[in-house]
Amino acid sequence: MTGWHLRLGIVIGGLGLWSGATVPVAAQGTNESPPDILSLGLSTTRCSAPTAWVYGTSPCVKEGDSLYVCLQVTDFDWRDITQNTNLDSQGLIVTMRSTWNAYFANGIQYGPEPPPVSSDGVSGPYPAAGVTLNFVRDVQLVFDVPRFVGSNQARLRGDIDFDARWFVEVTVNNGATTGEADPNKAVRTFFEVCAISNPALAPGNPPPSADAGPDQTVGLDPRTNEVVVHLDGSRTTDNSNVGFNPALPGVFDKDTLQYTWEWISGPVRADPGPDISGDPAKAQVTLDQPTPDNNPYVFRLLVEDGTNALPSADEMRVFVRTTLPVNHAPRARIAGPSGPVPVGGIITLDGSVSQDTDGDQLTYLWTQTNEVGGALTADQVQTGFQPLSGLTAAVSKWQAVMEGTYYFRLLVTDQPALRDPVVLAGDEQTSAAMVAVQVSNTAASGAQMATVRDAQTDPGASAPGPAGCGTGLSALGLVPPGLWLMRGRRR
Repeated sequence: MTGWHLRLGIVIGGLGLWSGATVPVAAQGTNESPPDILSLGLSTTRCSAPTAWVYGTSPCVKEGDSLYVCLQVTDFDWRDITQNTNLDSQGLIVTMRSTWNAYFANGIQYGPEPPPVSSDGVSGPYPAAGVTLNFVRDVQLVFDVPRFVGSNQARLRGDIDFDARWFVEVTVNNGATTGEADPNKAVRTFFEVCAISNPALAPGNPPPSADAGPDQTVGLDPRTNEVVVHLDGSRTTDNSNVGFNPALPGVFDKDTLQYTWEWISGPVRADPGPDISGDPAKAQVTLDQPTPDNNPYVFRLLVEDGTNALPSADEMRVFVRTTLPVNHAPRARIAGPSGPVPVGGIITLDGSVSQDTDGDQLTYLWTQTNEVGGALTADQVQTGFQPLSGLTAAVSKWQAVMEGTYYFRLLVTDQPALRDPVVLAGDEQTSAAMVAVQVSNTAASGAQMATVRDAQTDPGASAPGPAGCGTGLSALGLVPPGLWLMRGRRR
């Protein structure tokens, strides 16, 4: 029967911990009475003249403000003369501990963790010493709202009415005295605090940084003898808007930016108008006059944040040509092993034999693929070649792991802008080549580089290469037709 009562007591005690009400922690091995919290109130003024504050009813306190925690505590041992003198003389220790309480919506956490509350800690003992004749003791604690940066995105969106909130635990313990065997009796209670940013403490609003985008070179339409140019200022930045994406943990105030595009100079006046996309950061203008190199169209972007007196400005130029220069695609080529390589051997794949008829500087990207140029599965990656160096260089080195036939692809992209700034931005061309490498336990080491594989770009295909690739490629044309029947298999 004794065990049954013990289990029931544990269950009841556990339920009390979740109730949010005063929760006593039982003493161990003595007849000492636990302390008690008779009441707890929150006030925006001192407890001697309280102005009641109730979470959900009163407005949230501001960062940098103080919330007063007004307690009435007691210890029954103070008036029980039958108790041991040590127990009668002990005071009460009050501890306050706060934990930041995050706001979640659709699995997204809003707001970074604010700094710790500096007023958390231990107070007491109450009374300072000896037995008090006052059965009830008034205690005042102070919850100092720490400073945090900006406003919670969810509040700016209207989803919640606070920027930060805390879950606070107040614990009252029996204070230890000399010779006391059990100072661990305690009682706990809980409350929540919500806070909003304080405009008076906010740092100055930094100005935006306008970005009118790169210079453009465009060609006139031979049918209409004009061209529509799209001006894009969407790369403009504003430090107050950093991290405002609700999927990110930033809590910065968001500025509403205003964009103004204006014509500065050029062969004839051409005032930009609203862009067809409706994006306020963008504009469009119709041009019909070719420009010499020394007199392009110049457009200026002004960006205002509604706070700083002066806007941020940036300019871009537009060169208009009757015809545009043509950028030819490069030709990717690979020099690889002339025969099988041994397990554990290191192979060198050389893409420096790739060519570009325009003389453009080339960039390289090496990948190991399956037999049709696709991505490897997880198990194929573990059993495939291991890259040693040069994945973005003309020459790449790999080490064989086990027997089989392995495939490598080289993507070569030209950079015409380094040759001729008149070439349209984003007019890079990409080509690809593939090579197959045999790995065998019987192969001799030191295989010579002899095999060369190459490919021409295929304008009808889509290139899975780096961003900005302008055309496709026909790398799969290099793979023998029989390999298509073996897709997904590893020899």
